[in-house]
Amino acid sequence: MKKIIHLLPNAHIDPVWLWDRSEGLNEGIRTCRAMVKLLEEFPGMVFNRGEAAIYAHVREFDPELFARIRELIEQERWEIVGGNWVQTDHNMPVTEVLFRQYREGQRYFREQFGRMAVTAWAPDSFGHAAGIPEILAANGFRHFSFMRPQRLELPDDLFRWIGNGGSGLLCCRLLSYTAERESAAGLDRLAAREEGRSRRNIGVGFGLGDHGGGTSRGQIEGALAWASAHPEFEVRFSTFRQFFAALEAEIAAGLELPEVRGELNCCLRGCYASLPRFKAHYRRTEAALLRAERIGETVAALLDCPPPELGREWRMLLFNTFHDILPGTSIERAVEQQHDQLGAVADGALEAETAMLNRLAARIDMPVPASSAKHWPEATPMLVFNPLPRPFRGVIEVEACLDYRPLYRFSREDPIVELRDADGSELPVQEIKEEHNAMKHCVWRKRVAVPVELPPTGWKLLTVAARQEPKPYPLPPGPRAECSGEYEIRNRFWRISGRPGERCAVLTAAEGSVLPLSFALYRDRFGSWGGMSEEPESFHLQELLEEWELRESRIVETGPLRAGIWLRFDGAASHLELTLRLEADSPVIRAELRAFCRDRACRLKLRLPMAGRIICDVPGAEVERGIEGQFPAVGWLKLFLPGGTAFGFAVDGAFSYDNENGFFTCGIAKRTLYAGDEIGGTLRYPELPVAGGEVKLRFLLSSDAGTIRQRAEELRMPPRVLCCWPHKGTLPAEGTLLAVEPDAVRILALSREKEAFHITLQNCSGQPVEARLSLLGRTGNIALAPWKIVQVRL
Repeated sequence: MKKIIHLLPNAHIDPVWLWDRSEGLNEGIRTCRAMVKLLEEFPGMVFNRGEAAIYAHVREFDPELFARIRELIEQERWEIVGGNWVQTDHNMPVTEVLFRQYREGQRYFREQFGRMAVTAWAPDSFGHAAGIPEILAANGFRHFSFMRPQRLELPDDLFRWIGNGGSGLLCCRLLSYTAERESAAGLDRLAAREEGRSRRNIGVGFGLGDHGGGTSRGQIEGALAWASAHPEFEVRFSTFRQFFAALEAEIAAGLELPEVRGELNCCLRGCYASLPRFKAHYRRTEAALLRAERIGETVAALLDCPPPELGREWRMLLFNTFHDILPGTSIERAVEQQHDQLGAVADGALEAETAMLNRLAARIDMPVPASSAKHWPEATPMLVFNPLPRPFRGVIEVEACLDYRPLYRFSREDPIVELRDADGSELPVQEIKEEHNAMKHCVWRKRVAVPVELPPTGWKLLTVAARQEPKPYPLPPGPRAECSGEYEIRNRFWRISGRPGERCAVLTAAEGSVLPLSFALYRDRFGSWGGMSEEPESFHLQELLEEWELRESRIVETGPLRAGIWLRFDGAASHLELTLRLEADSPVIRAELRAFCRDRACRLKLRLPMAGRIICDVPGAEVERGIEGQFPAVGWLKLFLPGGTAFGFAVDGAFSYDNENGFFTCGIAKRTLYAGDEIGGTLRYPELPVAGGEVKLRFLLSSDAGTIRQRAEELRMPPRVLCCWPHKGTLPAEGTLLAVEPDAVRILALSREKEAFHITLQNCSGQPVEARLSLLGRTGNIALAPWKIVQVRL
């Protein structure tokens, strides 16, 4: 029986890479026009095209071409593949966004063409997280084809990929998504490779490269000529649907396939550390849009009004997950444009969130205490909103003007802030530094830290006022945070010491574990992707250049609610500033970091003691790692030290870690050329710019590793505090909209259609659970298998 070579015509189009998005998207039009002409010229030819963003661009600017593509789709000669908005990175977006990436793409295809993709197509993405099978299966995919990582050892290039929840995809790794200009040479090599193999159906990427182009006339003619000269093979032009259908028939006839579980990683690992400033901007924008949607949908349902329209913002965010944008492997001009686009997303999200919270505030009854003295300022109501579907307990910051002009009768040290909850009870507060640095001689605005308990996806009303006379603030019950020395702060969980002249800050846990926290520069001779040939040195970056010295240390908050210490670490040419804070009764160290890295060809790393093993948060799943070089993770990690002690670590904008040579490290800054792949190029071309500037990150370290997922969510989506106005209303001073139990169940998407809510959930516990949902008085229970993604109607 003849073997069948399935030529899979395609055009890999990078909408952003060595060019900007206007050029990349317009190339999409050019390529599609070229392919339509070739399909008309060669009746047996077919074509495969993914990425809804390209189709949307064609539809807007070349509607005649779009109509012709629709006809070819109906004729089964043009196949929709990918099912995504763009060909996304598969390791860095959070699960909610990767799920939305495919849901949005499939929605677009369904609306425009009346069908969805069945084959996910990610030829050039730099690796694939363990949870991708669950995300794809939940969006209707049966097949997955990819190319990278090419050097990953697999039992076969055709296999079933099984997710943590049991969802399976029929997968095929192609040698390449492109073909040589001269078809014969590549087909000769393929024929030699397949000799002696039992599988009958063979898939081959067939087209040109990264700037579009598609399959050329020369390639088509060359393949037809080769087929005529080799009658021992049947050569077909196939869509991915046809290719996988042939594979499924072969499997039904007895072909046995291996199963692969876990991640399909890694390659080009340097990309996870490139352009950290852009990555941090992306992560915060991602969180802003998710919380704006959550608040918008739930508040709109409560108030019976339309939710904010965030479709444009979502499409722009999804575009920025593209595998040459978010990884940081594009030219500087393109990166700047994408940074601006993310800014538009963040601004749109903030506007939508604020609008919905203001509508909510307008319906809440907000009385304030009557002033007992003539001309004394009125209290200010403050709406505090928790966007997470579980209760929040912790310290928040509240800042407000105490009057419309400074209160000159008081000194800066006078305790005159009065913070009360809705029933009039005065709350313990601790004055902290205001955001501004002006008019320090007078009392006008005050900023305080206050412990609060907030309901799930809900609100609580507070009021801020100025006392007529200074009065000591009420003390919180229970343990406190405090300054315990010139260079030391502590609470009942941690003691933090930062002594100038040392190489590290010393973090001592209550059970006795000592964690030195340090920073060091390591040589990184590689480019944006790391080693293009997967050189081991490129992902085992262990050439130490310098360990930074702790030069300055100041206590900036002394308790009792929160204590803080500011540290400055210096290298020869660069430095960073780090503030560590402890709350009165929390196992979490909260950190804010600003790095100013001026060196070149280097990697700045935050260092903690090396872990014996690590559990990593990845899109759609968790994975376990041991002692190894660079690897990606999304938002949090559990670090199990050799003695058995476990800690949780989470960061809001870094993605590159390693765990070897005595240290667990988190990549803070990488100083390399934009879109550069030459080893040593950063030093060889000093006139070329490198990614630098100020990098800001927030991270936390918790002695309670078991709750790190929840702590990481709070880091990404903290409560929102909104200054309001006194008025009468019909809603109470405290309320909840949406709650989900247990904490291991996360919400991936929430939408309302007429009278019903559609909620997409995933159980992240690794064990079967019964999820309990409450949404505006509606309740429901649903049994969830581990890691399975399901949609429920409430």
